[in-house]
Amino acid sequence: MYKYSIIANDIKEKIKNEIYKVNDKLPDEITLSKDYSCSRMTIKRAIDILVNEGFITKSRGAGTFIRPQQKMDQNKNYFSNLPSTFGFYNTFKDYNYRTEIKTFEVIQASNEISNKLQLKPNEFIYSIERVRYINEIPIIFETSYLPVEKIPGLTKEILENSLYNFIEKELNIKIFNADKFIRAIVPTKKDFEYLKATNTTPILEVEHIIYSNKNVPLEFAIVHYHSSYYELHFITKKE
Repeated sequence: MYKYSIIANDIKEKIKNEIYKVNDKLPDEITLSKDYSCSRMTIKRAIDILVNEGFITKSRGAGTFIRPQQKMDQNKNYFSNLPSTFGFYNTFKDYNYRTEIKTFEVIQASNEISNKLQLKPNEFIYSIERVRYINEIPIIFETSYLPVEKIPGLTKEILENSLYNFIEKELNIKIFNADKFIRAIVPTKKDFEYLKATNTTPILEVEHIIYSNKNVPLEFAIVHYHSSYYELHFITKKE
């Protein structure tokens, strides 16, 4: 794991354990760089992660402060995450979760997938279908495609745990950003089967392409969320 990720995780734990309390001002970058024995650039990257994930907010000229943490409404049974977060494991690791692999095969990419992943015609890709459970409730049905050449050694065991951790830790490829498109759709046949959706269940569809820090497409995915149990949490800031 990168140093800035370790620092970001450590600060998250301090926020969760109320060592840093809501509205507290976070120590400045110079102080943090001394505390963690690293460069200010490393601290800046850790701070960026925390801002994107909604743990802190930066106010120009005033400093960086701990944000109130919006938690799941226990009466609604919703699970929530920020669109800026990456990966099911990193989002829901504090819950009772599991992943079920429905399909895992290597196929030749269609023209559409080739265009999305910037591949040559007929290059080989992994085609994967997974269902994600939280507290034994099927919440997410995910179809994803990854280039075999760029993501070698992928296994079913990895897919049952954390794909993105494998990419970053084992393949040493830095996941940098993503294009995401969010829309509401009617349930598909597989939503009926895998998510136990009904005819009146709206499905939240998120289509994304994940890129490395070298702007190389690593994954194209279409993710369906059961709207009875899931919501997206946005943080917006007026510039």
